[in-house]
Amino acid sequence: MKRLRNLIASLLVAVSIIALNPIGASAKWEDDSTGRWYSEGNSWVTGWRHIDADMYYFDEDGYMKTGWIQDGGNWYYLNDNGTMAKDIDVDGWYLNGNGVGAECVKAEGFDIDKSTGTIAKFSRKDALVIIPREINGIKIKCIGGYAFRNCRNLKSITIPDSVEIINKYAFSNCKSLTSITLPNSVVEMGDNVFDGCSSLTSIKMPDSLTKMGVSEFSACSNLTSISIPNGVKIIDKWTFYACPNLTNVIIPNSVTTIGQSAFFRCTKLTSITIPNSVTSIDDTVFSGCHNLTSIIIPDSVKSIGRQAFYGCNNALFYIDGENIKQQLIKQGIPTSRIILNVK
Repeated sequence: MKRLRNLIASLLVAVSIIALNPIGASAKWEDDSTGRWYSEGNSWVTGWRHIDADMYYFDEDGYMKTGWIQDGGNWYYLNDNGTMAKDIDVDGWYLNGNGVGAECVKAEGFDIDKSTGTIAKFSRKDALVIIPREINGIKIKCIGGYAFRNCRNLKSITIPDSVEIINKYAFSNCKSLTSITLPNSVVEMGDNVFDGCSSLTSIKMPDSLTKMGVSEFSACSNLTSISIPNGVKIIDKWTFYACPNLTNVIIPNSVTTIGQSAFFRCTKLTSITIPNSVTSIDDTVFSGCHNLTSIIIPDSVKSIGRQAFYGCNNALFYIDGENIKQQLIKQGIPTSRIILNVK
């Protein structure tokens, strides 16, 4: 099969050169009895390739690799679907944001990447965890992706002020977690960090954050209030998706974009004030928030997505511009619930 593919490709390339026509730009996944490959026009990919937001590696015959591979002196792990693993512990090795693996140091229940100061995994079943600034002389700078995921016994955790980054899914599905201390040293948080933390009731986010990630608090069913830092510019999609007990949210004047379904089915919200820094409200942002009675929207908002207020049938919309009025009418909001020029 390999020889046949090589022969066919050689003939096709030769024909294309003779005809002075470029190779076709179409790209697609293909399979045979040996494995998968990714074709581009009349050829196929080898080595590393970025496809649909993920990295893959293809051998010299073009077949997609899985499992551990060594390239350029570094070790990488490719998942069963071929995607490069990142920000996660695999077989006692931590794979950083670039996918490069480093063997972890094990101490006090932690797997630690000593080269980056990253906690890759926590393996004990403690209810109370206080992470020290240093472990075995290694300064802790990062909580790795999935590091505490599914730690069902974890109730309280304190993160030291040496930590700057908390990666994706770090505490997701910690269903007993009720208390967490986040220091202001944290400047970056990945997506889904607290997704599914159903016992978490409140949290103060670090003042240094500029973005609330995708599904950051999705399905935190007992979350009642949250303080969004003044520097946050983006509340990403599904940030507070299905937080039915969330009653108090203040959106700071730094936010410019509220992403798709950010407050979807936050059924206990009764009022919301959009600051005049916001320019866009995406699709279904407040869809299903049927207890909203007061929504203040400034004229700075230039676009409102589809069904942004679907099901908000009891809400009065307080606005200060004709542009917003017309957008709301297009949303199906009756003019009787739109109140103009309220300052």
